[in-house]
This record gives sequence, structure tokens and C-alpha cells, in this order.
Amino acid sequence: MSFVGDVIMQKVQVFIRADQKAALKELAARRGMRQSDLIRRSIDAFIEAESRNATDWRDVVRRTSGVWRDKSDTDELSRSLREQTKRRFKTTYGGAD
Repeated sequence: MSFVGDVIMQKVQVFIRADQKAALKELAARRGMRQSDLIRRSIDAFIEAESRNATDWRDVVRRTSGVWRDKSDTDELSRSLREQTKRRFKTTYGGAD
């Protein structure tokens, strides 16, 4: 554990490809920053983006619950969707009807 300013930092070791290391080194030099600072910024940006895009599956279930409640032709629709899928993926289904 170490400190950067008032923030406690924890060491994490990761393996990256040679091309990633070269690009990171070049970007750090171009921006006049340390590679570790770029990595921390990237992690923060990734976490923020994932947080914005995160959808709680329970919320999705609640919002879609009952959508098909008033449908009377679900058996025919299911059959039709299966047939469309088979036509689109003949090699996967072996071309059999």
C-alpha cells in the first residue's frame, strides 16, 4: 500500500500485451504523464461507463412482466419465430424441417 497525495493506493499486477505496453508508453510520453496515471484514468473511465450502462435484470423483468398478457396467438407466433430462425440458420439446424 502507498499514498498518492491523500489517497491510499493498492498495488495490482496485470499482464498486458507488448503492443499495449508500447502504446501506453507512447501515449504517456505524448501527454507528459506517468503510465500508472493513464491506467488509473482508464480504469475510472471504464467503471463510470459500465455504471451508466448497467441495467438491473430485476428492473427489466418488472418492466416487461405481463407484456404478452393479452396475446392469444402466442403458440402461432412461437412456431413462426422458430421457423424463421431455422431458415436463417440452416447450417446450424442441419437444413431439416
